[in-house]
Amino acid sequence: MQRINHEFVHEIEAAVPLAGTAALDIGCGDGKRTTEIAQYCASVTGIDPNAEKIAAATARQLPNATFVAGSAEALPFADNSFDVVFFTLSLHHVPVVSMASALNEAVRVVKPAGYVVVLELGQTGSYYDAERAFGISDGDNRAEKLAAYQAVIASPSLTVVQELHDQTENHYDSVEDFTETYGLPKNQPDVVAFLQANNNRLTAGRTILITRPRK
Repeated sequence: MQRINHEFVHEIEAAVPLAGTAALDIGCGDGKRTTEIAQYCASVTGIDPNAEKIAAATARQLPNATFVAGSAEALPFADNSFDVVFFTLSLHHVPVVSMASALNEAVRVVKPAGYVVVLELGQTGSYYDAERAFGISDGDNRAEKLAAYQAVIASPSLTVVQELHDQTENHYDSVEDFTETYGLPKNQPDVVAFLQANNNRLTAGRTILITRPRK
């Protein structure tokens, strides 16, 4: 599988000044997107509740990055600690009832003149069709993704200053490449037909909400 992916940090450069900033990546996972953030900021801290993923992120040995285990709903940082706070495809993993708390925590730790940037999965794209049809990746999480978007839009603590859209694209060498990537049984006629209809390429839309704290 080959993934064609526009760097999301590059997408926001015109709106969010990053040079010399201290950033926080909430829900950093194994640090893949933290690596991208680190190229633009002076320092970045990644936080994730999964200790194994934090270990994997730490193993990347990024010179200007620190990784800690912790929850989005109870960030272990002082008020006004960061210039920019990112949710990198992570807010929809927070329980819906806790999304507002997670956003309030982000507002608490960001500086009054800072930014909270929420990168979230979209609702449309052939990759999401495959999630629903074959249960790959996170399966059908449309409700959680919509809840995450609505939580940002409705937050009394945030003002949305810009909404951007982009997409990633996955290329698969063959049906076998697709089924092996996601652990599916081989030679399913519906999988074969689906990939043929999409030329072995699946797209996934994404939304970037650039917000500022209402302080």
